[in-house]
Amino acid sequence: RGSVVYAEPGWCVWCPSAVALPDGRFALVHSRWPESAGFGAWLSKSEAALAISENGPLGPYRFVKTLLAGSGRNGDFDRDVIHNPTVFPDGGKYYLFYMGTYSDLTGEKSSAAPELGIEKGSLRLNQRIGVAVANRIEGPYVRTGRPLLPECEDCIMSSNPAVVKMPNGKYLMVFKWGWPPPARFPNCHNTCASAMADSPLGPWKIVSRDAF
Repeated sequence: RGSVVYAEPGWCVWCPSAVALPDGRFALVHSRWPESAGFGAWLSKSEAALAISENGPLGPYRFVKTLLAGSGRNGDFDRDVIHNPTVFPDGGKYYLFYMGTYSDLTGEKSSAAPELGIEKGSLRLNQRIGVAVANRIEGPYVRTGRPLLPECEDCIMSSNPAVVKMPNGKYLMVFKWGWPPPARFPNCHNTCASAMADSPLGPWKIVSRDAF
């Protein structure tokens, strides 16, 4: 039976990504959003945060800071939401892969409750994978400012990135995406696809459209 290794009072905590640090500590990068907004607010109010354990991977972890939130800039694919963070150390740097999205609607953002189907659909359809890089786990993280995966006609969203360095030195990303076209949303077909790159920053090339 499992035990809780980390919780934040007043916050929903999701998408944990743990990594060992050079000084013996462990970092837990995770999504969080206000509990008061409801569980469905992962889609509209999520950010990436950092917790640290001094006592190994099982914690306890303590909250440190928000690492990355929506940019707030019109025109950015990650203007409103940061979710699904994956921290990937490589070459003395920390790469924070994530799903970013924004609402096409103006005015106050909702908690993406089921009855608000229009905004929920907008936030889902605009999901794209990005990356930010830092020299320290605590940041600051610098965004590339663009989605990592090439856009394709039948891909309506991409999320949940997981990255590993292969024995040949190339980088493999497995991610979730949905298709066919938006006109059939929400009855899209979700699969896991994969992409390869020579650098964590890309360019990434899709090598399997339906890995499983």
